[in-house]
Amino acid sequence: MQSLEKILEAYECSEFFLEYMPTMALASGECVGAEALIRWKHDDELVAPLESIPIVENTPMSGLIT
Repeated sequence: MQSLEKILEAYECSEFFLEYMPTMALASGECVGAEALIRWKHDDELVAPLESIPIVENTPMSGLIT
């Protein structure tokens, strides 16, 4: 289980990174944009967003990782 303290420590240790998800136009197959998604890699494993995002919502930490 994650805690706000663990997430802050992960931030300070630069364990967060961005991953980009392309937005595609279905008609043409053309890439028309991208969404930037925050990811957390701890001990060579990705932490599921549902394990961290709800914890940081509505806290000052949410501003640091967005």
